[in-house]
Amino acid sequence: MGPRVVRGPSGAAANLRSCLLYTSKGQELILLDRSATKLVLDQANQGVTAAKAALTNAKDDDDSTKADITAARARLKQAEAAVKLAKVQLGYTCLLYTSRCV
Repeated sequence: MGPRVVRGPSGAAANLRSCLLYTSKGQELILLDRSATKLVLDQANQGVTAAKAALTNAKDDDDSTKADITAARARLKQAEAAVKLAKVQLGYTCLLYTSRCV
């Protein structure tokens, strides 16, 4: 099942060309359902929060080794990368008209 279009031109893709005649540069052309992508971003942000806490705990724990701290830092970087990826994916849910191609 593909993404659900929330707003966009009515009818088939052939009507998209005629829709572009009445669209200004930078105007929203198609908006896909963002709910799942927003949840992924929320989850990624919570992953950063958890990774920061784990790194703090590893630094404060007298029994932690350098490897434990290095692993906690790596998990934090991984979580931060997940946030960046989720933001990129969220950007793909809204297609803007960028040029007069008709």
